Amino acid sequence: MGSLLDCFRGSNAQQNHRPQNIPTPDLDSRRQAAAEAANRRLEQMESRGVNTDEFQRLKQRQAEQERLQQQHDKLSKQGATDGLRWQIN
Repeated sequence: MGSLLDCFRGSNAQQNHRPQNIPTPDLDSRRQAAAEAANRRLEQMESRGVNTDEFQRLKQRQAEQERLQQQHDKLSKQGATDGLRWQIN
């Protein structure tokens, strides 16, 4: 059984032919490369499947809705302190 598996591995000369002293980047450069790759993936995920014009219109609608909500909240706070009050006699 062992002789059958040995034919798939190759000889010892072929296994030892690989260089042992391959330079690897230091830890900081690997972290920086990983962070850059993560940022690229996030940017790609945000723009995946969405037309740029459609994306801009969606952002504008969201900003407009947020502005209207803030304005409504501001007016409702002012209305609680000022304005008409009901009186029952």
